[in-house]
Amino acid sequence: MEIVRCHAVAYHLQFCRGNVRSVVEVLVDSPGIGRTWREAPEIDGIVMVAPDLEPGSFATVTIVNALGPDLVANGAVPAEDADS
Repeated sequence: MEIVRCHAVAYHLQFCRGNVRSVVEVLVDSPGIGRTWREAPEIDGIVMVAPDLEPGSFATVTIVNALGPDLVANGAVPAEDADS
């Protein structure tokens, strides 16, 4: 079972990294947090978006980085950078 889980995690990380430089449409769930049609709320990773995007709106963003299961869009402030 652990081998299957490791392969799933490795596949997901490769998938996330493969999305860098992609242009995607996201639903903004809350300030700075969105998701594409691929991410289920509270289950999958998130798309970090610019904090000034209106919650409940759709936005077209460019993915600039992948942090584990999460994607970072242009203009986002990743959590580790928020304090600086």
